[in-house]
Amino acid sequence: MTAAPDTSPLAGLHVVPALVDGTLVATVCPTRFCVENHTGEDTKHLVDVGHAGAHVDVYVPNFQTGDDELFAYAHLDQFLYSTDPKTRAAHIRVEDGGGEEWSLTPDQADRFADSLTVFADRIRVLAQVARTTDEQTEVTA
Repeated sequence: MTAAPDTSPLAGLHVVPALVDGTLVATVCPTRFCVENHTGEDTKHLVDVGHAGAHVDVYVPNFQTGDDELFAYAHLDQFLYSTDPKTRAAHIRVEDGGGEEWSLTPDQADRFADSLTVFADRIRVLAQVARTTDEQTEVTA
């Protein structure tokens, strides 16, 4: 006999301590993805206790040095006590290296990932054009 899956709103949540306005309080955490140390930062309000997953990074080579530099990253994000249902639900936050950020629903994240695939294909086409342009320049020089 198998147990029925837990479909309660608290499924997958665990009680952890969080530092809120100087006081350790018990709060719930989606530990399935959250990598935050909730006692490492003193938030002013329980609503500000956020849950974030590990970063997925994309790097770009520096033209001058060849070193890989962080271009953008994404991670799961969730604010369980938010009054906004969109941020209360798990969502994906994408940030660029300059501080701009976008929050995406899972469906929006899928669309964004599809556009990144198209972008990557177009970058490869540009690289091929650059290679053939360089080859022509070398032959005629």
